[in-house]
Amino acid sequence: MTRLRYPGHIIISDYTRAGVGTLLTLGPLTAVPVASIAGIVLSLLAVLFIFFAGRTWVRGRTAVHLSDEGLAVTALQYKSISWQDVASLELRYFPTRRDRSQGWMRLTLKSADTTLRLESTLEGFDSITRAAARAAAQQGLSVSPSTLENLRALDLPTDHLQENRPAVNGVQ
Repeated sequence: MTRLRYPGHIIISDYTRAGVGTLLTLGPLTAVPVASIAGIVLSLLAVLFIFFAGRTWVRGRTAVHLSDEGLAVTALQYKSISWQDVASLELRYFPTRRDRSQGWMRLTLKSADTTLRLESTLEGFDSITRAAARAAAQQGLSVSPSTLENLRALDLPTDHLQENRPAVNGVQ
């Protein structure tokens, strides 16, 4: 069993962004009436940065356990999926630049009763994604064309995966 975490430098960077954003929104908010448009916008942005800080706190405490039997995640609660129970695999790319040269990926695995979401900043993300793709192939699951494209972008084999074919006029 391999234990993986989000790297400390990523967590610290996210805390820094959340802190700076919160200060830059709450600071001016002390001089602006909260009921004004500027006050409402600053309040909403402050809530967004505080939410981001909370999300960062959870990721900092997240531990992922990868094994031959499945994947387990401990954060605020414990969740696990056995590889034989994988019912859905999705790998999405979120670009941060218009030319799509930078960004991050999010892997979503589902079983009948559990959903796990992991971001590509997690150490060992490629190993987890490889194991998940292997499990999806063994289950005979179909994946979306964008998931196939994103798996290829990680240089993972996709020959063994079936592609979802969108229904045309209700016919597949």
